[in-house]
Formats: sequence, C-alpha cells, structure tokens
Amino acid sequence: MVIFNKKIALGIVPFVCLMLAGCDRSVTATAVSNRSVQLDSDHVLMVEKMDQNEVEKGVITGHVYKVSDVFKYAIELKPEQAIWSKRGAEPKHLLLCDEGLYLHFMEKRRNPLYVQPEPEAKAASEALKYIVGHHYSQFVDKRYLFNWLGDAYWVDISQDQYASAAAQCEEYPIPNDNEFIMTTDDKG
Repeated sequence: MVIFNKKIALGIVPFVCLMLAGCDRSVTATAVSNRSVQLDSDHVLMVEKMDQNEVEKGVITGHVYKVSDVFKYAIELKPEQAIWSKRGAEPKHLLLCDEGLYLHFMEKRRNPLYVQPEPEAKAASEALKYIVGHHYSQFVDKRYLFNWLGDAYWVDISQDQYASAAAQCEEYPIPNDNEFIMTTDDKG
C-alpha cells in the first residue's frame, strides 16, 4: 500500500511543478493604423495594420521568458469585398486585372534547413533561423446571389504566374510600414 502511494506522489510532483512553472501570455500594447487609397475611379483599397507587443512570463516567478513584437496586415478592396489578412506578412503590390486580383506580399517564415549544431549559451542569429521571402496569391471569387452565398479565398501562385499577369494588368503599390524592405535588385 505504501509503494502505491509513492508512485502516485511521484506522478503528481512533476505535474504540479509543470503547472507552477507555466507561462502567462499577455498582450501589453496594441496599436491600429488605418489607411485608405483610391486606386482608380472604381476601386478603393483599405489597409489596416495592427501592432502588438506580447510578453510571456512565469506565473509564480514573474520571470519574463519571451517578449515579441507582432504585426498583422489586413487589406480590403472595395467594391469587390476582397479581404486578405495574415499575421507576420506585409503586402507590397496589388494587381487589378479583368480576370481577377493578384497580391504580392513578403513574409518571414522559419528556415526548414536551420539546425542548431549544439546547445549554446548565446542565441543564434535571426538571419539563420528565418527566411524572408516573396509570396504571390490570386483572389478566387465563387460567390453568388449578391455575394451572400459561395466562397471567396486567396490561393498561392508562382512568381511566373504573377509576372505574366503583371505584364497585362495595372499594378498598384500597397501602403505599408516597410517591415520587410525590397531592394532594387530584389525582383522576387
């Protein structure tokens, strides 16, 4: 009987330690900025950027484990009601074509090839852990009956598909804060 109680106690102790060492995530600051741009006589582009400061700290110790600044862009093109929103991605250009809408954006993603060789006391360079790349999407509108029924969504396309559409359509820059900067040599 005593052995059984020790096994239960040994199982409960790590569980209690994990509960006490858990983190509390809080959003300390949020800033929202809105912009509106008249693209042509028929189209208005609404751009919203939300900046957040997230802090993770221990519940018991109060030790701050992680502080991160996160941004999220949301764009809406009227009158099409085409809405795009993605955390950590920055829209750069919008193509208005007769056959549809195309979007060029930049996004920071985790590097799948990065492996830290051995645990080190210092943190690895951010340039190794993440890759900032160009991404392209096309708006697919399958809505009907006054846009009440059906689906509207964005699908990823290749750079070549975007380039062929850009040759035939009007390209508009999207106002942003240049979190990810494109150089003149940076074509995608």
